[in-house]
Amino acid sequence: MKKYIVVFLVVVVLLSSIVALFMATGNNDAGGREYTVPQTPVVKHTHSYGNWKTVTSSTETEEGLEERYCECGKTISRVTPKNLPVSKGLEFTLSENGEEYSVSGIGECSDLDIVIPSMYQGLPVTSIDAMAFYKIKTITSVAMPKTVKKIGTAAFMECSSLVSVYFPDYLEEIGLSAFMNCTSLKRLDLPESLECFGRYAFSGCVKLTKVYIPDTITVISEGAFGECTLLSSIEIPNSVTSIETFAFSSCTLLSNINIPDSVTSIGNMAFSDCKLLRKIVIPKSVITMGRDVFAGCYSLTIYCRFSNSVANTYGWDKQWNSSNVPVIWGYLHDK
Repeated sequence: MKKYIVVFLVVVVLLSSIVALFMATGNNDAGGREYTVPQTPVVKHTHSYGNWKTVTSSTETEEGLEERYCECGKTISRVTPKNLPVSKGLEFTLSENGEEYSVSGIGECSDLDIVIPSMYQGLPVTSIDAMAFYKIKTITSVAMPKTVKKIGTAAFMECSSLVSVYFPDYLEEIGLSAFMNCTSLKRLDLPESLECFGRYAFSGCVKLTKVYIPDTITVISEGAFGECTLLSSIEIPNSVTSIETFAFSSCTLLSNINIPDSVTSIGNMAFSDCKLLRKIVIPKSVITMGRDVFAGCYSLTIYCRFSNSVANTYGWDKQWNSSNVPVIWGYLHDK
């Protein structure tokens, strides 16, 4: 009799444990679960880099390389342009106030490597006009002086042979579609001075493999990196608050991306068709989520740092997870 009583008690204990575990883990319509196991708290670190140091000096035939270091051990690098004379024959337009010039076209210049001068007729060159080099398929590189602060709409759009762009340290703005469909462009070393880049600024740069986004950027604009099909990894800085519609759509090799705690909004289809993306962590700060954000990401598991009930009170579209990929709710690990 005692044997049966013991067996009965064991069964009761096991069933109680299973019920308690089920109630603790919960469930949701995306196949996710509440993650309640004690975990390592998130450890935040803001990178602080020193001055640029020359690793390899530029020559007339070869690019150079510079690096900066953070005390945590992280290193960022940028290429520097060849030592070439400024390009002759470019077209310039005088500003309305008569105090500065912009580059308005390639003019009679036949250089493959464009070197924009800092001065023209005694005045500074401060911008590159909209469509200035649109569909110029011969140029392979562009070096800009520190005087240039703005690159206009479609300035280099569909420059299909453009491999390298050397951005100046004081550049503030890159316009709409400025480098769209530059199908030979391989890397982007965006400067710390940059405040914004326009919609579809780098969309369709199918050979782009390396991107550095500085912590002066607050918005990853609509379609900015869409269809960058060789881009496999990108780090979003803690300054970014919004990732807009189609921002990384159809980045088919993208497998590693972070969403920092600063992000409050993710737009429609922002990561759609990122077919190799396997893990993404959504921070508590994200209060707005568009529709079809991860559509077509069938290898993905989403890790949310809050509960499903909290998400339901936020401005999340009902179709945000339209592909119904697994969601782990209440995730607290540091990675």
